[in-house]
Amino acid sequence: MTTKFHLVTLTSLPPPGRFLFLVQPRKRFLLSGAPSAAQIGAADTGKTVRNKTGGNTGNVLITHSLLAALQYDTVSPLRGNIQSGFEELREQHDLIVFPASNFLNRSCDFGALAKIVEQLQLPCLVGGLGAQSNDERNPRIPLKPGTRRLIDLMAERSHKLGVRGEYTAAVLAEMGIHNVEIIGCPSFYASCSPEFFALRKVPDEQLRRIAINGSRTVAGLSFDRKRMAAVETALVKAAMNYDSIFIAQAEPEEITLALDPASVSDSDLAGLTNYYADIPASEIISFFRRNIRVHADIDQWRASLKTFDFVIGTRFHGALIALQAGVPAMLLAHDTRTLEMARLFALPHRRIDDPVAFSRKRNRWSALRDRFSGKKDDKPMIDIRALYRETDFAPTAEAYARLYPKYKAFLEGAGVAHNLA
Repeated sequence: MTTKFHLVTLTSLPPPGRFLFLVQPRKRFLLSGAPSAAQIGAADTGKTVRNKTGGNTGNVLITHSLLAALQYDTVSPLRGNIQSGFEELREQHDLIVFPASNFLNRSCDFGALAKIVEQLQLPCLVGGLGAQSNDERNPRIPLKPGTRRLIDLMAERSHKLGVRGEYTAAVLAEMGIHNVEIIGCPSFYASCSPEFFALRKVPDEQLRRIAINGSRTVAGLSFDRKRMAAVETALVKAAMNYDSIFIAQAEPEEITLALDPASVSDSDLAGLTNYYADIPASEIISFFRRNIRVHADIDQWRASLKTFDFVIGTRFHGALIALQAGVPAMLLAHDTRTLEMARLFALPHRRIDDPVAFSRKRNRWSALRDRFSGKKDDKPMIDIRALYRETDFAPTAEAYARLYPKYKAFLEGAGVAHNLA
């Protein structure tokens, strides 16, 4: 078998400076991020599942998808608390792989990880780096110093940073970082095929089984926190009229409820009932007790969705794994990270702060007039069948055809062997 060599550009690796050289494909990886699968046991709770999945089961999907695209000999987790043994790790590995997410945010501090990456002096592959904010017009995000240092190191030690969209690229440009490639998220290319997902769309009058998801734990970073809670409440109300389930990804109480309903008393669900306050507490608790699910195994998650007709909610990766399963999905975009990927992939979506999208007003102009005159519709309405009817995946397929070669070139530029056809 012929060994392929790759021409690679690196910066700020010993010795300092930008240089070109030929290397064999890197195949010994240190993985910094969520695992590609997580085992959930009887003793797990919402807190332990979050710990096992990097805070969100969607992060497992990112890692699973990125590693599916790569050829490698070994993958070792990069522990976040190591203080020695850097030379040995450097000898045993070729590359640090970051299945990234919304690292660019004002609250996280990646200082400890930055110190480890600096000591390792290994090249990096960063896929899916995103920025999270509630203002898409402002590319200046006040990062913690440790996070800023990590991003600088990633940029210095990567051929290019694979970023989620135009907004993230603008945030990085504001930081003086320009070696970026807009690829979106690795989960979009999980099939490793240039062919777009084969979606099964039933006639809208046959719409029966619905899977929904929510993001109440990050509502504070949404475009409009109050509006987001109202829209997600309207979604749950609408889903109650279907054969529906709620798939939890990061919400501790909901995850615990999915794993062991008997261990959760109604009083433990105050956060849930307060968030969905427009629904009587007894009804919302009953709905979640009967219909909550959680998945940390990607193959299992994907297989479980194949029996559904439609997936809708505020979780981007909830929508992406639905597409992987051949199920139409709509995203309710609530912040910059969800919106920029929905736009990049031309994924059917509605903004939660759209003045008309969920209005009870039948007349569009009446809804706009009320919205911009300060009369906010605090009790939006969601018609799931109507939203399903308007989904059009032709633009999504076109975006896939355009972006797939860019993703392939991005991996090749990083000097890694891949499985993309």
